[in-house]
Amino acid sequence: MCDGNHKPMPYRFSSICCYIFLLTTLGVRLNADELEGFWRFSEQAIEQITNHTLESRKAEKNSGDSSASEISDAYRNHLRKIAILDDGRIHLQLIQYDWDDDPYPEYYRDFYLDYRTTGEGFSISNGDKKIFSGSIGSGIMSLKDFATGTVLKMNRVSSNKLPVITEGNFDQPKLDRQPKPRKLADPEYPAKLQIQGLSGVVRLSFYVNTDGSTSEIRVLSSPYLDLDKLAIEAILDSTFHPGKAEGKNVRTHVKLPITFH
Repeated sequence: MCDGNHKPMPYRFSSICCYIFLLTTLGVRLNADELEGFWRFSEQAIEQITNHTLESRKAEKNSGDSSASEISDAYRNHLRKIAILDDGRIHLQLIQYDWDDDPYPEYYRDFYLDYRTTGEGFSISNGDKKIFSGSIGSGIMSLKDFATGTVLKMNRVSSNKLPVITEGNFDQPKLDRQPKPRKLADPEYPAKLQIQGLSGVVRLSFYVNTDGSTSEIRVLSSPYLDLDKLAIEAILDSTFHPGKAEGKNVRTHVKLPITFH
């Protein structure tokens, strides 16, 4: 990851994948212990998503920049963390990682969704827009996409198979030298987004590792989902001179605005 050549990110592939990020569930008589935790797509679901992505590219006459195996591998390194909030909504955290490059996740995405039980199952919505229906049992989550009718399955992930997640457990040392950009990548800003008038500032937080690579990128605020994806990609492609404490490179926490205009 430190050379900027990160693996393809699932949110690049198709419109359905943006909604796939919103996976979550609560079935009848399920308690929080059964629902909350980490989940990963099954191999069958990964094959479905990969095939759909390739078919969508073909229909849109867009060859894309990732092969079928790269798309599948990216989803194998994809986790969903689900938590029930005090107000009854679902907090879904999307986590992308690659243990081959870094023990820390590459980025997080956070979604807050509504759910309700429906007979023997559940439905998930984002405001008035219905997204998924389905059920959960024996550690397997089944989800039906309202838009496409596609049914996807996810498996619960045990805690010993998770990447290193910092989240509030980071105690930054007093620095002798702040981290500074070595190569700050310019974010892509496709013409179609400019024509649509999508502009503004995406504010990110992330960690600069001891080798100057970046990890655990999180969007603090963003005017549009399309822009925060591009901002994350830019930071993944960037490298830094790491911070120093007592003469040694140390991992540091950074906040940075990315402007699109």
